[in-house]
Amino acid sequence: MASRKPVLDLVRIKQAGTVATGELGHEPEVTELDTTGTLPKATVQDCLDLPAWKTLQAKTGETIPLPSTQPRRYVATTTVEK
Repeated sequence: MASRKPVLDLVRIKQAGTVATGELGHEPEVTELDTTGTLPKATVQDCLDLPAWKTLQAKTGETIPLPSTQPRRYVATTTVEK
């Protein structure tokens, strides 16, 4: 079952009257590969970078700064199978 969190985040963004613009940087990399079993598996790690991502007030276009305590990079790791 898919998570509803991304949908709820989009609803909150719309309710706040904001828009997001820019590009999320990312660098996916296979960190582990297992081809010994019947299903090949790989571990993929990606780093999402926020420096080029901006939140704006929809009506004015004014930039809303990110909180100073918010990380600018997030690491995501997943395992995938063929």
